This record gives sequence, C-alpha cells and structure tokens, in this order.
Amino acid sequence: MSGLHHHVMEKPKYPREHLHAALAASVPEWLELADLLEDLGELVDQVFFASLATEEGENLRFHVVVAGKKKLEEVTDTEWPAAIPEEQEQELAWTVMRIEPHRVDPKALVKLAGATEFGRTALVLDQRDEDGQLWIFGVARRNPRTNGGRVLVVSTSAPGAVSVYFEGRRIMRYERGLLVPPVVDVFSESGVVTRAIRSSIPEFLARMKNYLFSPHNVGERVFSRLVRGMRATGHGCSVLVLPAVPEGEAAPKPKYRLLRADVLAAQAQAYVDVHTERIKAQWGAENLDEFPFERWKQQEDVAEANLEAAVDDIARLTAPDGALLMGPEFAVLGAGYMVTGTGTGKVLDIFEAFDAEGERVSEKPYALEQHGARHKAAATFVSQSGGFAFVASEDGPLKVLVRHEERILLWRVELPEY
Repeated sequence: MSGLHHHVMEKPKYPREHLHAALAASVPEWLELADLLEDLGELVDQVFFASLATEEGENLRFHVVVAGKKKLEEVTDTEWPAAIPEEQEQELAWTVMRIEPHRVDPKALVKLAGATEFGRTALVLDQRDEDGQLWIFGVARRNPRTNGGRVLVVSTSAPGAVSVYFEGRRIMRYERGLLVPPVVDVFSESGVVTRAIRSSIPEFLARMKNYLFSPHNVGERVFSRLVRGMRATGHGCSVLVLPAVPEGEAAPKPKYRLLRADVLAAQAQAYVDVHTERIKAQWGAENLDEFPFERWKQQEDVAEANLEAAVDDIARLTAPDGALLMGPEFAVLGAGYMVTGTGTGKVLDIFEAFDAEGERVSEKPYALEQHGARHKAAATFVSQSGGFAFVASEDGPLKVLVRHEERILLWRVELPEY
C-alpha cells in the first residue's frame, strides 16, 4: 500500500489541485471567499487548456485578473509610500475598459486573448450574479507604479505553463503537471544583487541627499525594466556592467558604440529630480487642499515615461550578436560587445544561490557547460572585471551573475509576467 500511495502522490496534477494549498500558504484571506475558490480552481484549469490551443497558428499568452471583494476599478497599491502624505488620494492600480460580459470558458478565453497584449494588459474577470460563475468584463492595464493591489492574476506564458500572482509576487507556477519552486526576487529583496546595482551608480545615489524625498530604488527599477526588455526581444542576449571603464588601449570596443553614453543617466536623473521636487513641495505646502497635485503628477508621469522609453530603446540593443556593455552611472557604452579571453581566461567557480544574501548556495559548482558561448562569455566577464551580468538563452530562464568574494554567485531571475 505504501508503494501505491507514493506513486499516487508523485502523479502530475491539474493546476486547480495545487491552487488551494498555494492560496493557504501565501494569501489566506482568499480562503474566506469560498464562493470564488471553486470557480478559481476551474479558471486555472481553463487557462491551462486555453494555453494549449493555437490561434492563427500561434500559441496564446495572456493574463486574467480577478479582484475578489472589490471592483477592479477601486483597487489601489497595498504599499503606500511613507513619504507621501495620507491626505493625498492613492493612485488606482488598474485602468479598466469594460465590455459586455461573457461567460468564462476556454473558447472565450482563446477568442478574447487577442484583445490583450501579453505583459501589459489582462482580461478582467468577476462574478456577475449569485451563482458564483465568473464572467469576462473587459480588458485592464496595470499602473506600473503600483504592485497591482490585492488581486489575483492568472497568467500563461507558454503552452501548459500557468502562474498565479498576488500583489505582484508569484504564489504558484505550474508546468508539466508539477509545481515550479519559487525563485528569489533579486530586484526587490535586499542582498548581493541589489548592492551590486547600487554600487554601480555611487555618484547618482550620492546626489540624493534626502532619501525620504528621493526614489532610492531607481537603480533596481532601471535594471529590472532593462532585463524585462531584453527578454522581450525573444533573442538570446546579455547585459554586462563594468565597475569602471578602462582608458586608452584597454578601453572596451563594442561594435556599435553609442556617441552619448549618458542617454539613460540623463533620463534617470530627470525623473529623480521631478519626483524629489514634487515630494518636497508637498511636505512644504501650507494647505494641501490647494496643492496642484494634478500638475505635479503630469510632470512626473512625463519624466517617468521618458525614462521607461529610454530603457526600452536601450534594451533593444541587446538583440544584435554580442552583449550590451554598460559602465558606472548607467553609462551605455555600446552593443555587439565580444568578451575576450573566453577560451583561455580563468573563470571562477559558479554557485547557484537560493537566497538574496547568497548564504544558501548549491553544494557543487554550477555546470556552465550546459550552456553555450553567451553564458561562458558572461562568466568570463564577471571573473575578469568584477562587474555583474544578466544573461538569457533564447528559450531558457534569465540569470544574473555577480562576483562575490572569490567565486561567482548565480541567481535565476523571474520577472512578473504582467
């Protein structure tokens, strides 16, 4: 009997069989919505089957969002910054375009998936009446300045792969009948990677004299969006970041050199300046009822949009052969950079890390030979320069490599899909 029981436990399950345990572990308040739980279980199975379908010869990738107790139009970010006065109205997390409701089923999901843009918009699901049946109510776009609030997002990024997110963090990922273990969020959890990013922009951070007013996580946001854009190219690609830029004969020679290396730094500084001045003005205002919130918001929105556009444009430079090469202070040196010494240069041992501080690592060195030349070049670059690197295979997971003491630590990077 024990052998039979073990065999049953190891059998692949449908996504809904994992959902209740995932919600119990990460989002206990959703267990109070008993009338929704059964429908959510059915939904993740429907999303799973819809992901296996093709539309005009292509597999579908899409998201659906379920707000639960609130209308999606009323949901706000759950992490209200301490530097913003309580009197200011919180920004809404979603912009919703409503349509005539349609019952949720795999066919409807397949047909309406084309109305969304993967990574940017999602189908809106809600209960229409007392029977608890979920209906499709429209399409929504998340405000990128928010974490999406207390909603569930069900996402399918590949055939047969289903993820569930809450407040911007993954609480479940299902592939090939099994749960995929979670990975460290290297951009938000303080640790080796965040310190490497901040150490690459010391002068930029030094100009932020008052951290209460300044968005001190700009470095993490810029690199997170850059890596997201790199992944969106669909190519195998990499970003290499030098701790210092050699001069003279030792100067790096990317094939496509940028004439202005500060194009990204300028937009990042402009955004920080507007954000800082807006917060300072709010704190110094005698009467918040008369404070021009809308005017300041428009200015900050423009600065943020310009920064995001600059990052997205630079991310496209990872598509050519070679790497995108960067230096300190967000300097973009050029694209098509080829790392020298990949054949004979000593590469430090690499260990996969399972926590942000790199205290829990693999017992054996990471098998770099399972990858191609791009990963070897990134490891050689990190070994020789002391910098850090983001690298992606065409169809494999993203990774970040950082030199830490006399070894290289490697993290798998997972970006929210919406």
